[in-house]
Amino acid sequence: MSIQSIHKSKYRPEIDGLRAFAIIAVIINHFNKVILPNGYLGVDIFFVISGYVITSSLEGRKSKNFWDFITSFYVRRIKRLVPAVVFFVLITSLLICFFRLDPKGSLMTGVSSLFGLSNIALFSLSYDYFSETTILNPFTHTWSLGVEEQFYLLFPLIIWFTGFGQQTTKGKRNLFISVLFLIICSLISFIYFYEINKPAAYYLMPNRFWEMAVGCILFLAYQKKGVVFKKIESTSPTIVLVSIIGVMFLPISAALPSTILIVLLSALLIFCLREDKSLYKFLINKNIIHIGLISYSLYLWHWGVLSISQWTIGIYWWTVPFQILLIYLLSVTSYLLIENPLRKNDWSSKKWKTIIKGFCTLLISAISLISLQKILKDKLYLGDSKQEVKEGSNSFLMTKNCFDFSFKKEYIHQKVLNRCLTENLDSKQTLFFLGDSHSKSLLPAAEFIANKTNSNLLTFSYGGTTFPSIKYFLRPGNKSKLINRYRNMNSFEKNIISNFKSGDVVFITLRMPYHFGEDWYDFPVSTFRFYDENDKVVLRNSKREHFEQWLYAVKEFTNKLSEKQVKVVISTPTPQFPISRFKQCNYQNNQWFNKLSRKDCTFPLEFFTSKNGKYYHIIRRLNEVSSKQKNLYLFDSLNAMCPNLECKYSLDRKLLYIDDDHISDYTALNILAPEMLKFLDQNNILSSK
Repeated sequence: MSIQSIHKSKYRPEIDGLRAFAIIAVIINHFNKVILPNGYLGVDIFFVISGYVITSSLEGRKSKNFWDFITSFYVRRIKRLVPAVVFFVLITSLLICFFRLDPKGSLMTGVSSLFGLSNIALFSLSYDYFSETTILNPFTHTWSLGVEEQFYLLFPLIIWFTGFGQQTTKGKRNLFISVLFLIICSLISFIYFYEINKPAAYYLMPNRFWEMAVGCILFLAYQKKGVVFKKIESTSPTIVLVSIIGVMFLPISAALPSTILIVLLSALLIFCLREDKSLYKFLINKNIIHIGLISYSLYLWHWGVLSISQWTIGIYWWTVPFQILLIYLLSVTSYLLIENPLRKNDWSSKKWKTIIKGFCTLLISAISLISLQKILKDKLYLGDSKQEVKEGSNSFLMTKNCFDFSFKKEYIHQKVLNRCLTENLDSKQTLFFLGDSHSKSLLPAAEFIANKTNSNLLTFSYGGTTFPSIKYFLRPGNKSKLINRYRNMNSFEKNIISNFKSGDVVFITLRMPYHFGEDWYDFPVSTFRFYDENDKVVLRNSKREHFEQWLYAVKEFTNKLSEKQVKVVISTPTPQFPISRFKQCNYQNNQWFNKLSRKDCTFPLEFFTSKNGKYYHIIRRLNEVSSKQKNLYLFDSLNAMCPNLECKYSLDRKLLYIDDDHISDYTALNILAPEMLKFLDQNNILSSK
């Protein structure tokens, strides 16, 4: 296709063919990541296409003034995007209520997706797109729509004020320079945040702007007739497409360079696709173009079908043909009855009225979803809620213990010390339960043991923070808050040491897989922040270095307590499961739609303890350290939680966890407390009973 013909007809059918390739890659990846590990990069191809097509659609478009230009743009975007997404969100929200007893999280993501904000909502939760949990939310994939819609808020302003939208003489040059500058800034930001906060790099529009902006630069470059561009144009598109497919087979660990390569190769492919190329002829095949035309609806519906499948029959080789057929039928229905007709029809003779109608549609839909969540959610559920495994509560009784979870000021814990140590403790033996939120989960067990042994009790825990304290945090967030978190715990540690007396016992409980374990719990290292002694961020390749620093702190702490004849007990981590499995097992029943068997809700103990197990390194090092410290003991909570070599979610229809890693009151009181008491007795750790 010549440049002159492009000016006459801006529609490039091969672009729809490329859309078909992109959506097929995405769907394959979402069905099975093993088959096409980086197939999700099809979304990045869509970003490049969007930038190209939007710039193309705005070239030469006559507008009376800025208001006419901007309203015309948003009218087209509303008619293009709103009907299909509203239809998808409403239908899917209704369906998920049939299969989830508590669909609030999903429905709220659906509400945010209506307004192009789901990417921000998912980022605020530090939601990792690559984790198992994503497929359980039928609206996770709408993050990309949010990125595009936020791009559409900014891009027309750039188009207009550079003069491109006003068709000024230097408009194209100004747009090229402006967008190129923003591409550089955005790409640098993307690379920077990818290393320290992956959710920010993945979900936030400023860090994705460069991908769509590359499409804009591509369109401007397409119209140049320079020698360099002609040489680039002569590149074989087939070789470029093969290169794109090759990138999609790279491992997830290479996601950063893979993303950059996909964007550049996609731009190159669009640039060099010509009518005389065999790939061009392949991409304009009517069946392929058909897939490209319905790609928006395919993108919306494929994830919804897969998500609901995970809550019902599952995804197996024999279900895939039926699921693909269902995705196709829903997408075609959406395209033919909703997306295409409403995009072509006039909604109103006035542009501003069309915009208001679009906004009102979104608002009414959002209100409907909120009402659905509050009024009908448990009434639509097809399962028997009375037969569900009862979720364990965690009341955190406050009669004899002290607890402060959220420090607002640097030294507020001194008040806790004054109240707990000075006012509550006497000459009797005192049990100290210290650590992060996992220590908090042990409060019922702590009170049980204190009552049985006639001991004083003090508990003190700080979520997401190690005890003994070290200056590293496995959590993205505000730097000052994280540093204060360390200072609070460190100061508490120093103060409490002076209050220990002979015969006291210290229990340390931490969520060790989160702090020190391998990266299989949806917590990739790159999303966390580590701080050195100068409060500067330090990136590390492994959590093991963090673990070794904590073990050194344990030795120091234990040695100080040894001088006071105080004994220290460290609890090995309790079983922690992928949160996706927890959510499904939480609502396990015998209804026809639930695919999970009791076996699926059970992990063998060796999953955690074998040489290749998830906890092997942690337990091995804890044993090594405790064997060398005469006043340090190791309580095996893992074996206590996994009788008969099986680690389960529930026991006698009692849920053992309140989420994917925190145990319930029932577990603390009925499973761990008796075992802990027996352990203390067998090792002569208690001095009074």
